[in-house]
Amino acid sequence: MTDVHPWLQVYLAVGIVTLVISGCLALRERWRRRGDLEALISLLEDPDPRTQTFWYRVRARVLTPVLVALFLVVLWPVVPWMKFQDRRHARGAAREEAERVFKVHQSHLLQRCSVEEVESREIVQDPLNAVPPVPFGHLNPMWARLKAQMQAGDELWTFKSRWQDDLGRQDQRTGYVLWRECQPAAHMLTGLEQLEDRPVGPTEEDVHLDFDEIRGPALLHKGAD
Repeated sequence: MTDVHPWLQVYLAVGIVTLVISGCLALRERWRRRGDLEALISLLEDPDPRTQTFWYRVRARVLTPVLVALFLVVLWPVVPWMKFQDRRHARGAAREEAERVFKVHQSHLLQRCSVEEVESREIVQDPLNAVPPVPFGHLNPMWARLKAQMQAGDELWTFKSRWQDDLGRQDQRTGYVLWRECQPAAHMLTGLEQLEDRPVGPTEEDVHLDFDEIRGPALLHKGAD
């Protein structure tokens, strides 16, 4: 190493450190998922007779690890770049997934109301006493959590929305939402209806419907029997 340029020595030393760290992380991940990994290897190798040959085992267990180690030592700057790209793609995937989570938009709002109005309208009166005589009946804990999140300046609105999941299935959702600084702070669903061959998103007819016409299950209606 005495005839090697000092900067090259530093470069290779960093590569060796990168190799050690990467190897430790790979071993930790393999140990953590050893059951799934062994099952996958067994599933891939068993049907293929070529995996039982000597040359295949040499390539898989000796040649490949050596080439990977040399790659990490010589081209170690590629590793942080690859990790950065993986994290960027992961963040992008997480962002896309978050965008697919149901969210109430301003166009879904129907009618502003007060807590007292909602609790008076949504009280459940079941003559069979199968549902507790409280606002929303069995859904009362959800209502309590929604109220607990209210802050000064929040507005309580009814909403109606159409939603399409990743499989292309559409449904119509109704409920209540806390509107805070032009954004939804929290919401609760009171109705969910599966739709077929109907456009996603609110229509002009939806905007003019009264909320009593679109509320969910019959047990949520006042005076249900």
